[in-house]
Amino acid sequence: MSTSCPCAGRARNLPRTSRDVVFIIDAFGKNLNVVPLQNCVNIHSYTDALDNSKEGQLIILPRDLSIVWGGDNRYWNIQPDDKPAELLQVCWLEVTGSVNGIDPKKSYTVSFTISFTPDAFGWGEYPLYFMVKTGKEENSVWKKVVISSTNANEKMEISGDSNTVKESSDSNSKLYFGLYEVWSGKWKGGMQIHQVVVREANKN
Repeated sequence: MSTSCPCAGRARNLPRTSRDVVFIIDAFGKNLNVVPLQNCVNIHSYTDALDNSKEGQLIILPRDLSIVWGGDNRYWNIQPDDKPAELLQVCWLEVTGSVNGIDPKKSYTVSFTISFTPDAFGWGEYPLYFMVKTGKEENSVWKKVVISSTNANEKMEISGDSNTVKESSDSNSKLYFGLYEVWSGKWKGGMQIHQVVVREANKN
């Protein structure tokens, strides 16, 4: 396992206006860290509109998520098919995605399906943070999640609902979501991401 965090020293005091940065927002909605995209992020295309999905829900495979360090096989194993993405080792966990064409007046449930390998490590001491938001940053909903890797290969869900927005506009017609553990600086590995499901809240 690597001994130094690959993002250490890169995440602070970068220009906020640059197009080549990603802002990590903490649970209070404040800009905490900034990561250069060319160093840390494997960007995939945005998902199609939820309205075009089957039965009002959209299943997003790991290959269609944006995963920090996802392009480096020292840290992630991401296959070009429907197999789960396996986290090998990172100290900066950031997995995000978005859905176009939502109705901002509706609430949506976003669920990450994950599991752990038998040799998973680094989980339980520090919480994960789950985020979902509609449009602008003030619509963010954050959830703190404490998970354990003791039950190997058992699938579990991390989920949350978005807030509704009264005003319909182009800026509010995109749903963003993410799973983060970037604050502890501790190494972790052995998590598998199987899929993300987006659907209207209260619909099964």
